[in-house]
Amino acid sequence: MSILQEMLNLVLAPPGDLYYHLAILFTLQILLALAWGDWRRRRGTADIVARRTLWMAWGMLLTRVILVAASAISGSGAVPSAALIPPLERFLDFCLIPLAMWGFLPLLHKYRRAGSGITAGILLVASLAYAIFAATWPSFEAAGYYYNHSMQPVAWQTSAVVLAALGLLALLLWPRPRLELAAAALLAWLGGHLAELLIQIMGLSPAPHLAAAVRLSNLVAIPLLTGAAFHSALQRDPAPLQPPHAANISGLLSFVHQLEQGTMQGFTGLLPHAAQQLEADALVVGLLDRESKDNLRIAATYPPIEPPLPALPLQSQTILADAARSQEIQQAAAPLPHRETNALLRRLGITRPGPTLAIPLIDREQVVGLLLPLRSRDKAPFSPAARADASLIADVIALALALEQYRAQVEQSAEALGATIREHEAELKQKASELEKDLKQARQESQLFARQATEAERQKNQQQKRADELAELVRIREEQIREASSGAAQMLVYEKELHNMAQVQAALQAQVEQWRERAGALEREKDLLAQNLPADVSPQEQGGDIVEAVTALARKLHPPIDSIAADVDRLLDESSELPGEQQRRSLQRARLNIERLRGTLDDMVESARVGSQQTSLVLDSVAIPDVVKTATNQLASELEARNLAVRTEISPTLPAVKADRTKLYQIVYQLLANACRSSRPGSEITVSAQPHEVEEQDLPPQVVIAVAYAGEGAAAEDLAHVFEPLPPEDAASPPEAIEARARMAQVKTLVEAHGGWIWVESEPGKGSTLRLTLPASSTAGEEP
Repeated sequence: MSILQEMLNLVLAPPGDLYYHLAILFTLQILLALAWGDWRRRRGTADIVARRTLWMAWGMLLTRVILVAASAISGSGAVPSAALIPPLERFLDFCLIPLAMWGFLPLLHKYRRAGSGITAGILLVASLAYAIFAATWPSFEAAGYYYNHSMQPVAWQTSAVVLAALGLLALLLWPRPRLELAAAALLAWLGGHLAELLIQIMGLSPAPHLAAAVRLSNLVAIPLLTGAAFHSALQRDPAPLQPPHAANISGLLSFVHQLEQGTMQGFTGLLPHAAQQLEADALVVGLLDRESKDNLRIAATYPPIEPPLPALPLQSQTILADAARSQEIQQAAAPLPHRETNALLRRLGITRPGPTLAIPLIDREQVVGLLLPLRSRDKAPFSPAARADASLIADVIALALALEQYRAQVEQSAEALGATIREHEAELKQKASELEKDLKQARQESQLFARQATEAERQKNQQQKRADELAELVRIREEQIREASSGAAQMLVYEKELHNMAQVQAALQAQVEQWRERAGALEREKDLLAQNLPADVSPQEQGGDIVEAVTALARKLHPPIDSIAADVDRLLDESSELPGEQQRRSLQRARLNIERLRGTLDDMVESARVGSQQTSLVLDSVAIPDVVKTATNQLASELEARNLAVRTEISPTLPAVKADRTKLYQIVYQLLANACRSSRPGSEITVSAQPHEVEEQDLPPQVVIAVAYAGEGAAAEDLAHVFEPLPPEDAASPPEAIEARARMAQVKTLVEAHGGWIWVESEPGKGSTLRLTLPASSTAGEEP
């Protein structure tokens, strides 16, 4: 995960989103307090800046209150959060910019009515746009769309960028002193909204509904506006009548600003400001032990002391135990005498301890530590105003501690995730190396099998030639037998011919046995090669079609060979009694079977040649919705007969695929037909298509098509054979099963011919889902 995405997630995921809203509310409250005090000092004067700053602060705080109230409503379940919050938050974030411009731009101050009219007009147009967007968005959200994938956020971000740019331009053309912080706030908003716009256009948004970059810009811009308001209030009145705690507010603003630079690491620089605000001689920040909760471990002090830092038992000081138990501020005239406490006070330079406060540091309703402001005995107790300031500082420190803990957890999670990713990468590299070795070995075995098939064809031709010679010899012998005369001499000649015929028959039977052995050897080699080939090697690479064609045709050799063997056996058994004419007929049948054997072997060679060629495709840019609609209409009558419904879930951003339009229609039609014939009556078939980005740089983007239906399902051990035809030994299976397996084998061949993959996900009794991938088309009308 990148550092930028991690920063964005800090304001999106709990508890960071809660801290974001709390920080914005806290800062706006400070802005409102500053504006209220400035207005009170100048009440009765014609100071427009003070009035506009006050109204600006009220308006900005109102936007946050509305957003928090809407979050509470959606959290209660009354309205879905994704349907209510996204358009409302974008509208309220946009309203911050015209309010800030109305409060700080000199041009709008100079032309009061025109400036107020322009601001009111912008807010009115934004309100009308929000009303339209809020009315139309819930229907899109119910359909499963993400807000950051719609045009509404693009409109809000574009408007905010334009408005912030105009405000910066107005400050450049009509400048006024002491507005640098206001310009920086507009620049922060410009950068945040522009970054969010680019993130949405590039499709890199880490959240489906929220704007992380805008939230980060708010965290920067609103404190800058608060500082600008404070700076302007001081500069416009050289000697303002400040309320008693204005200095404390100023110091607190500095404290908040430094808090943004770091948490525990920045306490050394933060505690002096807090001690100055509280008029304390020393400050101690202690953290409770996570397990025992009985000891207060000192984490930071002012003045700073050298490590090691001590730990104070809670039971040694009643004020500490009461603050940790009650979660309320406790005050004592002086800490109780105790060895560890006295040693800590001496190291802090307090020889005569006096008024002491114990303020709990609370994180998610639990006390995680204590803040201890200490004064010398000669100073007065802490006033209620000082206690209020101390409570505010304690809240900020508790927030800092929570953020530090969250950051540590995120870093640990990132390290663990990185280690897991590295392990997976190593495993993938090892598997890729093993698959490459298996592929190389499979290619070598395929080449060896091709050479063996060529040698078998050559030997077949030789056997065919010898069979022709034997047939001719039989014909000659039969003619000689017919021409032989009767009598003893003729019988001797006949017996001699029969003896020769028996020898010929014995030779023919030996040749038949050789063919039987060769056919069995070919079958065993085919099975061995099928076991050794990896599952992901394409048919073109492994020569699988040639192997299957040769094996299937080799099985056809058995019937003619068996017939030849039967005829020869009959001739051997009856050679002494059969007349010449009957022997001639038997040998003629043997010749016909040899001719059948020759034709079968010719078919074997021709099928092997055809099977080794690739399927011819006419590639084009094809839209998936059109093909699905055509296939569904074609099956409308069958779907209606089985009371089945077809539901499509196709992404609106789905690209076209690079495919043969006719073959793609066959694929979708066969998948829908299979789902129709396998679904339970009255159920629903779902056809979905989504774009899919592959990680390999040399592969094009893919489109995933899925057909899900409620059927009987299949066991895990049967999934590997779904796309294979039934073997010959399963010829007794029902015709429907044979036809279905043949269709799935055809679909697999067509998908792989397009360069895609197909697989099935199924559970018995829960139905099945067939998924396939096809390459996306970059341009229309591509040629193969």
